[in-house]
Amino acid sequence: MTYDVLIAGGGPVGLFLACELRLAGASVLLLEKNQDPSTPLKSGWMGARGLNVPSTEAFYRRGLLKDVKAASFGWMGGERPGMEFKGDGGTQTPSAPAPRFAGHFAGMMLDVSKVEFSTQKWIIPGPSVGGGMVSLEALEGVLSHRAKALGADIRMGREVTGFNESIDGISVQAGDDQFYA
Repeated sequence: MTYDVLIAGGGPVGLFLACELRLAGASVLLLEKNQDPSTPLKSGWMGARGLNVPSTEAFYRRGLLKDVKAASFGWMGGERPGMEFKGDGGTQTPSAPAPRFAGHFAGMMLDVSKVEFSTQKWIIPGPSVGGGMVSLEALEGVLSHRAKALGADIRMGREVTGFNESIDGISVQAGDDQFYA
């Protein structure tokens, strides 16, 4: 089969790109060299990553924020401290407390419990404001599920080992297999 787009790498960026391309109507093949997406470096606190506002906004616009929040270790909502946007027209419910670690500044760890958001006039209330910690494994799980639901072809255990560009398109070598775009 010939695809419109071939993506090498099934991390968060590759998976989100696959979703976006499928929404635009492109046929997508995503090749990921790891057979199993679960590794100690991606799971639990070892794989924890903080999400910034532009990322949460992108997840919100694509209807993924609820799933990302559900997969997180904890979330600080944006409407009021300790509250989370539920998605049903503004109802707020108490959220799980976010982890104490809130990042760092010049190597000094920031304690989220000491950051006061209620007095910040620059924070515009909304479902994507706030943040939390989510493991790469959980985030990739949410994005992989959505990409598959949208019709992306995801092949695990297929490392891209080469490609060849011609006037007719691109052929990608992944082990013994050859794919075309």
